[in-house]
Amino acid sequence: MQANYSRRMNGKEVSVGGEIYVLYPFPAFTAANLSGEIAGLLLPAVGALAPLFKDKKLSLDDDLNNIAPQLSAAFAGLSGDKLEKLLKKLLCSQNIVPKSTGEWLTEDQADEIFCGQVDMMYVLAFHVLKENFGGFFERVGSLFGERGQDQAAPMTQSATAI
Repeated sequence: MQANYSRRMNGKEVSVGGEIYVLYPFPAFTAANLSGEIAGLLLPAVGALAPLFKDKKLSLDDDLNNIAPQLSAAFAGLSGDKLEKLLKKLLCSQNIVPKSTGEWLTEDQADEIFCGQVDMMYVLAFHVLKENFGGFFERVGSLFGERGQDQAAPMTQSATAI
């Protein structure tokens, strides 16, 4: 029986900051490994955004400029060290090819490309997440339901009484 690797061999083109990138999906076990890190780091942020997905006020196909305020608020509490480590895994794991070079994106190339344009690095990472974990983000709204909004609100005196 011959293996079928076509899913991993077919890349998807995205345009970020005037550059065309070809994104290749992670192998299943790599994605599973990354999902633990993503969940631990991003789940609180996703919980804050989940009601927007659930109520169809927001979809992964929306223009990032339209959802920037929600993304900014949701990611405000992330650890810089953990975020850097995750970004390196998402962007520099032989899964992205800038069309201009035709070679896998490396950490050195990413440093050069995104120097002074870190926001574009986040946009590319978002596309990688969408490509590899899009179903997770779409389904997480049902896990949080309406409570996702409540969790982002400050605690009141009555909520803290014992």
